[in-house]
Amino acid sequence: MSRLSLIVPLLLALLLSACPRSAPTPDYKVPAQVDLREVLGPGDVFEVRVLEDEGLSGTYRVDADGTFSYPLLGVLSAGGKTATELSDLIRGGLAADYVRDPQVTVFVAEFSSRKVSVLGQVNKPGRYAFHEEMTLVQAIAEAGGTTESAVMSSVRVTRQGEKGEKISLDVPFKAITQGEHRDFPLMPGDIVFVAESAVR
Repeated sequence: MSRLSLIVPLLLALLLSACPRSAPTPDYKVPAQVDLREVLGPGDVFEVRVLEDEGLSGTYRVDADGTFSYPLLGVLSAGGKTATELSDLIRGGLAADYVRDPQVTVFVAEFSSRKVSVLGQVNKPGRYAFHEEMTLVQAIAEAGGTTESAVMSSVRVTRQGEKGEKISLDVPFKAITQGEHRDFPLMPGDIVFVAESAVR
């Protein structure tokens, strides 16, 4: 075997080992106590429809304490419940004392409590409705994308921790857009801040 045939594989191995490797994907985790279902919260608006009973049908808003007042049943708790869970609650209350086999449906008209704030160097800063499986890239896209003076390397996400504390995370936004990291999952109440570059 010639010396050249031994050197070539060795050089190839050295070149491959010197090539940069993509960084490992961060293990983004959602705190266990966060309910990502479409649950009602303060300020949310929903409509109750009771079949063939206009007096028990209407539109309601969840109060600051998570409750609302409903005919016959008085003050009910809506906070933390889905539309289906709330319709079951109303149906059970009406069936117990007032209406025989009530047909109750609840429709959510506005999820005011489930918002994500996108601030800083984006074209349309503001609060945006949160939806299940919403990601950082989606939220910034809804805010019109970043401006020319935005820092692209990382974006700061601030959220509430498991014990009520504020947690700030620097997310590698540029690496995500280049496919080097998986997208960052957001949660209701998150604040996304895109900083301004010092170089113009």
